[in-house]
Amino acid sequence: MEHNNLIVESNITALAEETIEFYYCKCINFYFLAEASHAQQRIFLDQLVRFSDDTALYNVPLIYRVQSDNNIGGISFDRLRRAINSVIVKHVILRTSLHLDNITGLLTQRIEKFDDLKEQYKFCVSRFENGEQMTAILNHEIKSPELFDLSRGIVLRCHVVIAACNKSFINETERNTLQLGDILVFNLHHIAFDGASRRIFFRDLKCAFENDVPLPLDENSLQYIDYSVLEGKLDMIPSRDFWRSQLVGFDFERRLSLPFDRYHSLTENRSGLAHLVEFHFDEDLSNAFLEYASDHGVTPFQLGLATFYVFLFKLSNNESDLCTSCIHANRYRAELADLIGMFVATLPHRIQLDPNVSFDELVKRVGSQFFSIIEHTYYPLQRILADSDHKQSSAGFLQILFDFITYSNEVDLVSISNTQFESVSLERMENVVKFDLKLLFFYDPAGGKTISCSLICSRDVFDLTTVENLATQFHHILFQLFAGRKTATSFNDQVREPISQLSLILPEKSQVLQRTTFHHLSNIDKQGMNVIRIFCQI
Repeated sequence: MEHNNLIVESNITALAEETIEFYYCKCINFYFLAEASHAQQRIFLDQLVRFSDDTALYNVPLIYRVQSDNNIGGISFDRLRRAINSVIVKHVILRTSLHLDNITGLLTQRIEKFDDLKEQYKFCVSRFENGEQMTAILNHEIKSPELFDLSRGIVLRCHVVIAACNKSFINETERNTLQLGDILVFNLHHIAFDGASRRIFFRDLKCAFENDVPLPLDENSLQYIDYSVLEGKLDMIPSRDFWRSQLVGFDFERRLSLPFDRYHSLTENRSGLAHLVEFHFDEDLSNAFLEYASDHGVTPFQLGLATFYVFLFKLSNNESDLCTSCIHANRYRAELADLIGMFVATLPHRIQLDPNVSFDELVKRVGSQFFSIIEHTYYPLQRILADSDHKQSSAGFLQILFDFITYSNEVDLVSISNTQFESVSLERMENVVKFDLKLLFFYDPAGGKTISCSLICSRDVFDLTTVENLATQFHHILFQLFAGRKTATSFNDQVREPISQLSLILPEKSQVLQRTTFHHLSNIDKQGMNVIRIFCQI
C-alpha cells in the first residue's frame, strides 16, 4: 500500500536505531523462545474473545489456477514439497509455535526444529468434478478453524485441487504433477503472515523450485522472533503520550449512530457472516480522484480516508467526533522489509469535525494527521486500549475499518518455471468479516488506473438492502466531490464548500445509478472477489 511505504522514512528510525544496533548481534538466531509480538498477541486475543470457535477468522487462502503449462510433465508435487520445505527452513516463523500460559496470561512463541520426518506443514491433494465441489473445497479453506495447529507451529498448508475433467486425469493418488485447470492453494495463518509477506514467500518459493536446491541460509539474518524481542526493547513512552493525546476525551464504548437494522452488543460473539456490495469508478471519476490527490499533495489513501470521514459524518446525522480503524504495514526498518511474519498494526484514526470546514481543508488536516501517526504505528492497539482502561472487545471504533490497497503483481504467484498462474476469483465463496462496516478501496495502477470500492458489512447488524443503500450513498458523495471537475486540474466548487452541504440523498433521475454497476452478495456466496481483497483483514 502506497501510504505504508512512507513508514520506512518516519522518525521511528531514529527512535529504534540505538536499540537495534545494540541488540543486533546478540539477538540474531539466539532466541528460540520469546514472548509473542504485539501483533501476534492481538490476533490471538481477537479470535479468543470476539468470535466463536466455529469459524476461522484468520485463515489466509492464496488461491491460483494453472493458466498455461509449457513444461513437459508439469510441476512435480515432490519438487514443490521440497521447495516449500526450503522456504520453511529459511523463514522460521513458518515453524514457530505459540503457547498461552493460562496462569500468567503470557503468550510465547517457540521455534520448532526442522525435521524432514516431522510434519512441518500440511500438504494434501484432492479433486473436483464440478464447480459446486470446487466451491465447497475452497470454502473449507476459507472458514475451517481446524486447518492449523498453532501449538505445534503448523501455520502453512498447501492444497492441490485437481480438475477431474482434465483429460490426463487418472486419480489423485497416481497423478504427481500440476496441469492446466488445476487449483493450487497456499493457506497460511495470519498470526505468522501478513500482506507484505506474500512477495517474499512467492519469490523464495519460485527460486527454490526452479533451482531445486535449498535456499541459501545466512545464520546472521534477522528472523521474526528477533524482531519480537527488539520490539519489546523500544521506548514506548513518547508513543504512549502521543496516543493518549489523540484520544483524550474519546468515548471508547460509544458506537457510531449508523442505520443498523438490529442491535448487537460489542461484547457478544460475532457470527462473521457478511454482505458485500462493490462498485467501480468510471474513467472520469478515477482520473478526477487521483488528480485531486496529486494536486493537493496527499496519497490516495489519505484522500479516501477524508472522503470516508465525510460519509460517516453525514451517515451519523452530523456526529462530529469520528474514529475508525486503519491498517498500517508497520515495517518501519529496512531490515524488516524481507521478513515473513505478522507486522500489521490496526490503529484508531480519530478526527473531530467542524461542520463548516470545507473538504479541501479536511483533506489537508487528514494528511497532516496521518504523518503524525506514522511515527507511532509500532505502539500496539492493546496498549492504547489498556491506557484508557478499555478492553479490545468493547471498543466501538474497532467495528469500523477503512483501507486503501494499491495492487501490484509482485505480491502474486504469476509463474513457476514456464507454468503460468492466475488468481482465482472467489465466486460463490463464503467470507468472514470482523467489523460492523468495512470500506475498502482497491487501486490497480497497471490495469488502466482503475479504482473500485467494496463495502463489507456484518450480517449481525445489517440487511443486504441497507448495505446496497449505503454503497449508493457513498458513491453519491464521491460523485459530488470529484465528478464535476471543469478541467483536468480544476474541480467543482463543492470541495470548497462546508462539508455539511454534501448530501446523501440522490436527486431524481440521477445519472449516478446509470453509470454505476453494483454487485451484491448475500452470505458472500455470489460475488467474485480477488484473493488480495479476501486477504485484506486485520
